[in-house]
Amino acid sequence: MITDSSSDAVPRVPLLPGESIEMVFDARNGLVSESAPRGESLVVTSERVVRDGVNEGARVVSMFPLQDLAAVEVSDSGRSFERLAQGITLVAVGLVLGGLSWFILEIQVLSVILGGLPILGGIYMLTGWAFPDTEGALHLYAPGHAIALPLRSPAAREGVYAAMRRIYELRWVDPAVLDEADASVVITLPVEADAEDEPKTMEAELSRLVEEADGEVEGEADGGASEEAPAESSPEQPRTSFWDIFRRKS
Repeated sequence: MITDSSSDAVPRVPLLPGESIEMVFDARNGLVSESAPRGESLVVTSERVVRDGVNEGARVVSMFPLQDLAAVEVSDSGRSFERLAQGITLVAVGLVLGGLSWFILEIQVLSVILGGLPILGGIYMLTGWAFPDTEGALHLYAPGHAIALPLRSPAAREGVYAAMRRIYELRWVDPAVLDEADASVVITLPVEADAEDEPKTMEAELSRLVEEADGEVEGEADGGASEEAPAESSPEQPRTSFWDIFRRKS
């Protein structure tokens, strides 16, 4: 977004007090950051829509209030490969018909007619594909007024849809809604919070592991002492054999 308030921002059209430039779309370069493009361009300010261009060698500047904008339209006259395929098919059909008619009938006029008509149709379609009759354009409509900016390059045809969206936001979307949407996007990013909580989590885990290790060492020491104590206090029992049974009976 450009907020230049100088009188040279829009060619030959000084800005109003408090007016700012919101978008500049060039017919060849698409969306640009220059406040005063040299070629044909569409400049949208906070108050107006200004079209600067050339018509029959004369420079023409037209405008209407932004609040009067009623519709935005894009016509993209890109090359259709379907038309290319149709042109090639017609040329091939014409050559086959002309050759067959000459081979079978041997009538030159009939061969020229049967083969020439499809070939002429194919050449016309191929010429239209290679050199389109009309260029794509960005159209803006207001009651009693219309502005059209041609799309003279692939960059302009690619960036025209972003320009269309931006114009829609400026005309029909409340700025407060856009600010809330931007704020919600920033708030929902949890990267910084996770980075802050990670050291605390690691420290707590290390403390827990150390406490468990100390508990295991103490438990082993107490268990060993308790197992040795009964062994020392209990008297040693005499060993018995098989002959002791008879001795006791006698």
